[in-house]
Amino acid sequence: MTTTTKDPKPATQLAAILARETRKVSAFRAARDAESLIALGGRAARVAEQRCNGIPRWNAAARQMLAEWTEQDESRADRAVSRIEAQAREILAPYGATRIKASGDPRGYVLRFNLKSGASNGMSDGWGV
Repeated sequence: MTTTTKDPKPATQLAAILARETRKVSAFRAARDAESLIALGGRAARVAEQRCNGIPRWNAAARQMLAEWTEQDESRADRAVSRIEAQAREILAPYGATRIKASGDPRGYVLRFNLKSGASNGMSDGWGV
């Protein structure tokens, strides 16, 4: 039998951490919650990337596709980030997580939160997805 030194996938690692955070939640629910948080992190990353790069649109004056960002885009992005943070708060409530925040920088973890145990998966405090 061979042993592996490869790190587990992010959702697997987060599920193990969440399962240790509280006894109120089953391991199966912790795994489902971890997958949901990873998906929310992906959505937050896409919004942050669009904010940085704009959205490609046909510009008739320039007769080409240009990356643009409008007030409507900003408003839509703000609403999306608010929904993502609210969903993450709901998922993380049984685990006692705090400081649940989606940052605007698409480099690295966009959705971050602090766990009661102080577990961290990065160079800064807290857990990022």
